[in-house]
Amino acid sequence: MWRRIALSTQGLWGNIDARIREKQWTSTFINLVRHWFSHAGTSLLSFKCHLFTIDGVELLLSPYRFRRLTLYLEPGIWDRLLDLPESVLMDLEELDLMIFQDSDDRDNVPPFPMPQRFPRLTDLRFTIQVIGTVPVNLQVFELPWTRIRIFHLVGLAVSLSAIHKVLRHCRVFEKLKADVGVHDIQSTRTSELITSTTLRKLKLTFVQVEGLTTLIHSLMLPNLIALYLRSCGDRLPWTERINQLLIERFNLLKIKSFSVDSVSPQNLVFALLRNALHLRKLELPNTFFLAQEVLHGFSSGALCPCLTTLDGPSFDSDVIVDIIETRQETAMKQKEQYDKGELSRDFEPITRLERVNLFWMFYGHINSNYKEIQRRIKVLNDVWKMRISLY
Repeated sequence: MWRRIALSTQGLWGNIDARIREKQWTSTFINLVRHWFSHAGTSLLSFKCHLFTIDGVELLLSPYRFRRLTLYLEPGIWDRLLDLPESVLMDLEELDLMIFQDSDDRDNVPPFPMPQRFPRLTDLRFTIQVIGTVPVNLQVFELPWTRIRIFHLVGLAVSLSAIHKVLRHCRVFEKLKADVGVHDIQSTRTSELITSTTLRKLKLTFVQVEGLTTLIHSLMLPNLIALYLRSCGDRLPWTERINQLLIERFNLLKIKSFSVDSVSPQNLVFALLRNALHLRKLELPNTFFLAQEVLHGFSSGALCPCLTTLDGPSFDSDVIVDIIETRQETAMKQKEQYDKGELSRDFEPITRLERVNLFWMFYGHINSNYKEIQRRIKVLNDVWKMRISLY
């Protein structure tokens, strides 16, 4: 009876997450997928798979209608995907593609379909797996911009003006992840101020670091909660003006997650963090060295009072363990006082750290206190139910 019920319940058969290797890509596997989907009836399907051959695209996809597709494509398969019947793609809401591009064909950007092929698309994640980044004109991505909420474009270096285009035309935009290449906006004074009230997460990697200043000057993101800024090579040129704009235009006072790559000078980033009163997650590269002033700020809660996750920076002594212990004890004490009514109801106790990942710097030999540090970290992990990792 249960088998009959399962076979007749179409909703049970609408999703496949197939994790296979090339040697498993056989006619038997293809027939198994088709048999599974045959029980889904007219339901929209979700499919995640690595497609190794061109013939597999038509055999697996052409008979069906999909709501979500997550595909890893070998070279040459993407073109065939675009030739599928219109009915296969017209109901797509989420499309996540990773295309493995031949290194000697890195300048040949795959074509992209016209918007009528994706009338319902709200989530597009497009990655070219190739050494370096491939410059691309965003005109090849003619999307229904008014519906897109999430847009990831990795491995394809878009221009600053293209970023402006995306933010200007996507009225319900929530998440943007992209590699920024051509710095084609010449002046920060004459550039248009682009405002997006819906954008919540922004993650950019700069191929040309000079674009950072221009971009920060040209955006107004009042509801941003996560900001990630990376560089492909040179350090990001940080200034006091950038700090000021992040506070005024990027919602830094309420931002919850902040990640920055190597910058120069580093002290300006720490000065910025004094204003990040609601920051919960902070990611820094291991080139960042936490000075005593910063460490004590973390321990007392004067710096990032809501912080729960610290990832990446370097240290070279057991002071970091002292700081974590002090932070946890201070947070517990403040909460107890708050619960007993000993503190004002307007007072917000600092948070305990939940996860810390740190880079241990040693000079020629491991510090003699290293084993003791490891022991204390184990105690912290056990007593405070947190996770501290050294690498």
